[in-house]
Amino acid sequence: MDIFLTVGKYIMMPIRLIFSPRYVRIAALMISIYQVILSHAVLFSIVLGLLHAERVNKVLEEDIAEENEMADNTELPDNAETVNQIRFKSAQELSSITCLGMVALTTMAAIYLLSCLALLIGTLKNRPKLMIPWLVLDGISALIMILFMTTVDMNNYAQKMGGIANYMFTCLVVVAANTFIWVMVRLNYMFVTRANKLEDQLVETATVKLPFQAKKENVYLGTGGYKHLISDYLTEKPN
Repeated sequence: MDIFLTVGKYIMMPIRLIFSPRYVRIAALMISIYQVILSHAVLFSIVLGLLHAERVNKVLEEDIAEENEMADNTELPDNAETVNQIRFKSAQELSSITCLGMVALTTMAAIYLLSCLALLIGTLKNRPKLMIPWLVLDGISALIMILFMTTVDMNNYAQKMGGIANYMFTCLVVVAANTFIWVMVRLNYMFVTRANKLEDQLVETATVKLPFQAKKENVYLGTGGYKHLISDYLTEKPN
């Protein structure tokens, strides 16, 4: 029995070390930097796609104008359209939908980038409220990703990835990695919130008022021990 307890203790030691507040903060900081870099790259790629889609739409409009001029010089029945005009009309509708989709993706990528920047600032300055937007958005995106993986035609994607086993393994790795990242940021949020509450309680219980013509002093717990923060003078003199 003692052997099992000893083995279990040695197994739990690295796990406790990884999930300790110090290493959780380091992991959250690395995750926030990674998320900021990734969100910048995604936003840049989407903006390039949007510019390309707008350029294609502009070229298509010019081609439609030229085709309309050629059709005006051709004798056609009333309200009749040439084959090229019908094709250009369908292509223009598809191009407009593509541009709208790219604008929506650009907006979502920009919002996600702002949440990543807030996560980085909140991690650096121990402000848990700035971490909440990223936690919410990443949780929603994870749910959407899981729904997409489970509802799409798996056979089609499995053939492209070399079989259903490779597809399922890739999905499990992606979900596990995203879950680990979210859990680490969530743990850091909990640790920082708890530490801030404890510090506020220490400040409230350590408030000192001197008896006469005193200055109002707040005693708080700093890096080198308890410190005094002189805020303002009391205007009333003691009787």
